[in-house]
Amino acid sequence: MRLTAKFLVAFVLTLAVALAFTTSRDLARERALFDRDLRHDSRLVGALVAQQYRAAHDRAEADAALRAAQAVHTGFTVERLPVAALPDAARDAVDHDAMLAVRDEHAGRLDTYLPLEPGAALRVSSSLTAERHYLAQTKHRALGLAGLTLVLATGATSVLGLQLIARPTRALVAKARRVGAGDFSSPLALRQRDELGALAIELDVMTNHLATAREQLVHATQARVTAVEQLRHADRLVTVGKLAAGIAHELGTPLMVIEGRARLIETGDATGDEVADSARIVVEQSRRITRIIRELLDFARRNRGERTSVDVIAAARQALELMAAPARAGGVTLVAPDAAAPVMATAADAGQLVQVLTNLIGNAIHATPRGGTVAIAVRVEPAAQPPRPDAPPAPHVAIEVRDTGVGMDAATCERVFEPFFTTKPIGAGTGLGLAVVHGIVADHGGWVDVRSTPGAGATFTVHVPA
Repeated sequence: MRLTAKFLVAFVLTLAVALAFTTSRDLARERALFDRDLRHDSRLVGALVAQQYRAAHDRAEADAALRAAQAVHTGFTVERLPVAALPDAARDAVDHDAMLAVRDEHAGRLDTYLPLEPGAALRVSSSLTAERHYLAQTKHRALGLAGLTLVLATGATSVLGLQLIARPTRALVAKARRVGAGDFSSPLALRQRDELGALAIELDVMTNHLATAREQLVHATQARVTAVEQLRHADRLVTVGKLAAGIAHELGTPLMVIEGRARLIETGDATGDEVADSARIVVEQSRRITRIIRELLDFARRNRGERTSVDVIAAARQALELMAAPARAGGVTLVAPDAAAPVMATAADAGQLVQVLTNLIGNAIHATPRGGTVAIAVRVEPAAQPPRPDAPPAPHVAIEVRDTGVGMDAATCERVFEPFFTTKPIGAGTGLGLAVVHGIVADHGGWVDVRSTPGAGATFTVHVPA
């Protein structure tokens, strides 16, 4: 509707200016024509009266000729004036034996001066009232006609604007809103054969294409969802298979040992000290099974615990104290972080953080030969970049656990966090320790990096929010 109003206002203003210009031009032309005719008549009357005046034999006959001319030429005033009483311009014209017409708008008349006799001139005056009345009527007629033309044109333009612009534009806007809301039904039916009609046709074609594309997208999405669900199901089956294989592998050996020792005791093949030794082995293998199950539960049932601000330096020293005995037994030197001031991690669980460091230190001790070193370093990274590309850089605490052990190759580094993957001998580990570490750190909103070279030790770096 606003477009129609703008078009209507522009049209009306243009038409009004054109009508005003035409009317003023016509009035000026009518005035010029009326003035020209009046001057011509005044000259003819003046010339005729002057001729009659000059043809008189005496003054009395000349005055009688003037009175007769006044009576004959109604609408004109004829009088004899001395040249000295004439206006300067008229006096100069008469002196040069010429005729001059002067409009006196204030007096409302047209005065025509012409020489009559030496020392005298003839003035023929005609009123401008008739001209003004005629021009006023002409002006009123012209303005009325212009106003009527303007009203009729405005009405016609309004009707055409509503039918040809406003109505199809509203239909196009409503259609665009429906398309924006996802409704591709109700095609437009504009019968006009202009740009708006062509736009309506193209909009319907576009809507049909969008509807077809949406149907294809829905089918593709459904197919993708189905494929993803199938992949997830297959992944779950693979995970269950790995879990079952890992459990069978880890529990199979101690169960076989328990079964064998128990059969020796049952059949009486074990006697004396062999019975006690078999019972001891059964207890050890039972504890091994219990430890494996506990690690499985830790891996499967991690809880968030109570999250508070934790001093990472204190947690690292506590983990080193817990691992001091295994380190002495293996001949490995533990090096605590060199930091005097606390380094705080926000929203962390102190027990889980100690568990993470204990697992990493234990693995480092196992991989380090006698005389080696396992060191912990702590630093604050003001703008660490998480491994997720959509995560912005943020302050993190980096906890490094470095050892001088045998190290790992690239293939091993890529698999160290997989459940049940281990490089330890059979019975020495379940392969769940680093998987638990990875899960706990991920629950804290962090990540774990590993760098290692065969024969040059390994470095595990835990990043937690600071």
